[in-house]
Amino acid sequence: MRASPLTSDGLLDLLKHAAQETVAVDGELFSTGRAAVRDHTCNNDAGHRASERSIVFHLARRLVPHVSGMSVDVEYNRRGPKRDAVEKKLKSYNVDLENRVFPDLIVHRRGTDKDNLLVVECKINARTDGGDPVGWCGCAEKEIAKLAAYREDLAYQAAVFLNFRPDSRSKHSAPVGFELFMVDGNGRVEVA
Repeated sequence: MRASPLTSDGLLDLLKHAAQETVAVDGELFSTGRAAVRDHTCNNDAGHRASERSIVFHLARRLVPHVSGMSVDVEYNRRGPKRDAVEKKLKSYNVDLENRVFPDLIVHRRGTDKDNLLVVECKINARTDGGDPVGWCGCAEKEIAKLAAYREDLAYQAAVFLNFRPDSRSKHSAPVGFELFMVDGNGRVEVA
């Protein structure tokens, strides 16, 4: 039986389905049009692959019909005392913040911090090896710290790091899939 959409498990199921559909339908967004890069490439490769924001938009639009009464936002930039606390906490962890902290995707009720359901940070090829988070790049580690702070300070039901994995055998670097990792308020990560 499928979990209810507004539980942590239900939201994770919806996100998995949205990621699968994005890979299947919008796979050209991941294409670089050149030989695959086998090394870490989570920094956007401008001019060669769609931006992370473009990809996250397609995830978000696939979630909207399934979370009635909630808002699905990308790069949400509204401010508040609790969001300021998140940035202060990240700075205390020595997380280098180039700019303000905006989550890639959130499912929430605007105007309150009482109904924060899902926060997602997304990267492409953020790991250089297998399933162990030890192989993650520095930018992925920053994203994990952000997710932990959002989970703890803003009480999100679920915080997820989504990593799209390109096919290193393909000349177009299209993803063969993705990985989802749940992040708790202490920064512990587990495969979802």
